[in-house]
Amino acid sequence: MGKTGLAFDQINSKQEIVELSVVLYADSFFYGLWTEEGRLAKAGYHPYVSLSNVMMIINYNYELKATKILSTLKPYVHLPSAEYEPEHFETYFQGLYPLDGLQHHRQVVDQFKCYDISTLHYLDENKIAKLADHDYQLGHISTAMSNYAFAEGRGLVCYLVNDTLHVSLRNEKGYLLYNQFDCRCDMDGLYYMMLIFEKFDLDPHTEVVNLAGAFNHSSDLKPLLSGYIKELNVLDLRNIGARQDMQSDYYDLHICRACVS
Repeated sequence: MGKTGLAFDQINSKQEIVELSVVLYADSFFYGLWTEEGRLAKAGYHPYVSLSNVMMIINYNYELKATKILSTLKPYVHLPSAEYEPEHFETYFQGLYPLDGLQHHRQVVDQFKCYDISTLHYLDENKIAKLADHDYQLGHISTAMSNYAFAEGRGLVCYLVNDTLHVSLRNEKGYLLYNQFDCRCDMDGLYYMMLIFEKFDLDPHTEVVNLAGAFNHSSDLKPLLSGYIKELNVLDLRNIGARQDMQSDYYDLHICRACVS
């Protein structure tokens, strides 16, 4: 189902909307409008061709104090911040990703809030051209998930969306992992999770795995994982105000607002 079933509108007054979050996917975007109190009052999911119209409507109706953008896209790399040299930006991607077609993309660097780690990634300016007149903050999902992990505690966080599994791991040793895996079928997700448990020597009987996204309603991955991992916990995003039965589906909008700065 992707994000198509997650649109809703619970805006009581235009004046209550102060912030916009936009999440960039490969061929679409997910957006949310927030109140001052941190309630998610409206969400929508569209192909990029609709961005112009969506932004025109938002600009006409609301006086925004902040706009934040979260990219979920490849390519990206992580490296120790002290080793980053701006003049060698493209070099860090060589051998990992083909850079054809990225010559006119903006080079972006995020800094993990609590670790000496930088995320290097690219932004297609054309995709967000209608945001060019706005001041906005931009971050990569890996940076946001690391910041979320530090703020919310240790553990493994798995976010499943659009056939992609995003995984973040922090424990007493520090921040150990962000990666994203293609999950065309549920067995793919099980394979990658078991690989992570093996590589990081995690105990499937005691390690808590926090789940967000499509685990509850459009995937059989959760019951499949339950046969191997004892502690599965669907993230409770508490008071964000989204539909109560699908709160964790708005995890990307939540970390965009809370963890992109």
